[in-house]
Parts: sequence; C-alpha cells; structure tokens
Amino acid sequence: MNESEFLMGGDLLSPSFLGGIFWVCCPIMGVYVLIIIVAYRIHRTLAKHESSMSMKTRQSHREIIKGLIIQSCLPPLYAFAVVSYAIQQFNIYHSIPLEYIPHSVGDLTIIFSPFITLYFVRPYRE
Repeated sequence: MNESEFLMGGDLLSPSFLGGIFWVCCPIMGVYVLIIIVAYRIHRTLAKHESSMSMKTRQSHREIIKGLIIQSCLPPLYAFAVVSYAIQQFNIYHSIPLEYIPHSVGDLTIIFSPFITLYFVRPYRE
C-alpha cells in the first residue's frame, strides 16, 4: 500500500471512488435546472394573472421574482467547490486556500441567501 492509497482511501480512478465523488458533487446541477424550471413557471403564471392585480401587487411580485432569480444564481457557486476539489484530488495543483474553497462556498451561499431575501422582499426591507 503506497502513501496516496493510505491518505485517500484507494485508487482515485476506480469506479466506486468516482461514483462517490459524482454522488456528492453533481446533484446540485440537477437542483439548479429544477430551480430554473420552477422560476419560469412561476413567472409565466404570474404574467397570466397580471391584469387582475393592482400596481402595488405587480411591483411586489416583480421584486420577489428578481430576488428568487438572484438566489437561483447561488447554487452554481458550488461548481467552484467541485472544481477546486477535483484539482486537488487529481494532483493538478495543491494549496491551502484551494483546500478551503469547498467548505467556504457552502458557507457563502448560506450567508448570502437571507440577505438577498431581506433586500428584495419589501416588508423585510422596511
């Protein structure tokens, strides 16, 4: 057993190891596609009923939709985590800051999400 097998748990290119990496890193992309589909359907539904809404309600809906769209841009930040993890796992480059990226990205998305809500939802802003 060589040192890399001891530290990393085996052959990095084995199907079971790559399957585990895929299972942990890639489902977020499916979630992102789902977010885009749901946002489109919400926007389409609201557009159908826009004529029966007051101006204030339409403005509130626009602000909320804008906030949801910006929040939907947060999940792709996980791509940086996946890329930095892959760079290190495949021995392309190693550095201490690169080791912190996978963990920090999750923290940043959790931090930014409520601030986006507070900014774009008028009752919270006032």
